[in-house]
Amino acid sequence: MQLTAECVKQQTTWDLFIKKMPTRIRPFTAQDLVEIGPTFTDREGHIHTVEPEHCLCVGPLGDRWSCSLEDLKQDRYPVSLPDHEGFRWYRERHPRALHALHVTEPFDLDCQDGKPALQCNEDRGGYITWNSQPQPDQDLRVVQGTIFLRTYACYTLFQKLKKAYTPIERGTFSLTFSLLALLPAQER
Repeated sequence: MQLTAECVKQQTTWDLFIKKMPTRIRPFTAQDLVEIGPTFTDREGHIHTVEPEHCLCVGPLGDRWSCSLEDLKQDRYPVSLPDHEGFRWYRERHPRALHALHVTEPFDLDCQDGKPALQCNEDRGGYITWNSQPQPDQDLRVVQGTIFLRTYACYTLFQKLKKAYTPIERGTFSLTFSLLALLPAQER
């Protein structure tokens, strides 16, 4: 299925979601330059450079991208100790709700910005996320369905859980701890 940015922005079935899954992150090492090479391409086709003062980020299905150490410190906080590979789990400091449109079959999205079309190749489709901004600040992305479902939660459910939570005995049982993990650090 071929879609365009203008076509999808006119849809009325956008839902609000918020990121729930932490991301594995560690600074690049000299070994990364050997194993990965000087550059690599993420799932969306962006080219990333393996360089000092930057980090390797790994998503729930092994997808990779990079971020600067400065952005990491500003935008995320650690929720674990380093593992045997030096990765720590990080959550966003200020997760923002984003609009997402579920497309139930494979598709190509032409964002009409001169870049190659974004693709979803999963048989059961995926999601188009949008920051609700017009050009030039528009940010439309394609997220494969399996990644989206592991990474995002319905925003209205998140808000209900946040209101229902009362911090009496944190971590009393795993469900409480899991729900707490959805909340930004400053709200716990």
